[in-house]
Amino acid sequence: MNGKLAIAAPLLLALTAAALILPSGSGASSAACVPGKTKVGGKAALRYCGPAKAKATVGAKSFSFSGGQCTVSGPYFTVNIGVHLIQSVATDKPGPSSYFGATITPSDAGVHLKQALLWTFGGKDYEVLANRITLNKGLKSGYFSGKSNGQKVKGTFIC
Repeated sequence: MNGKLAIAAPLLLALTAAALILPSGSGASSAACVPGKTKVGGKAALRYCGPAKAKATVGAKSFSFSGGQCTVSGPYFTVNIGVHLIQSVATDKPGPSSYFGATITPSDAGVHLKQALLWTFGGKDYEVLANRITLNKGLKSGYFSGKSNGQKVKGTFIC
């Protein structure tokens, strides 16, 4: 894990943990998905359920995520999709589950720079620190761009 991720990881962990006290917002989502605390490979994790989806591209690699939620809590707009392994220390590996997370502040429509944006896929972390995230009017979708490890990143999310 690079130094940049070690800096952002505590913020994302705190905001992800805060999501546990928020309603799941899953509504009519599949009965097979049960949101909340779970375990992955014997380690603590959080499962998010609902209609939220995201797509991301890093260089030539494409990633898709489904089964998540978007929430607004005070000044924060948060997207959590998939299963997030709770890392107790910054050097923990991300685990095999797929997860997409973004936390944007303030929780207003428009362009936001340098927000918390990361995902895990196939046991690897992807973080986009120098990013540009646009929340569309109504806070039901958005798109992002930036760089991760020197490669161009772009993507979208929908709630």
